[in-house]
Amino acid sequence: MIKAVVPVIKGFADAIKTAADFIVGPINAMKDAIGGFIKFITDAFQGFYNWLVGGSLWMDLWNQVVAVAGMIPRLRVTEESSPDEPAAFPVDRRRELQRWLR
Repeated sequence: MIKAVVPVIKGFADAIKTAADFIVGPINAMKDAIGGFIKFITDAFQGFYNWLVGGSLWMDLWNQVVAVAGMIPRLRVTEESSPDEPAAFPVDRRRELQRWLR
């Protein structure tokens, strides 16, 4: 019984290998094309940012994300901020941001 099944399994494995060999080329070409396009876009934005502002777009962006994330707990303070911790925003601006964050 096992000897009868072996050629079928071998044929199935050969078919899968042939299909995989056939599709590897186009998949690699798509991967290279998409990677090249993303690199082009990244380099273009970085070059434009360097020309306009000077500096690193990605580091500046992440620094601002971290700064805003660090301010969120302070925005949830009551209207009267404690004397130890200065308010991140004026009271009226803080109320507006608190409404927006809810």
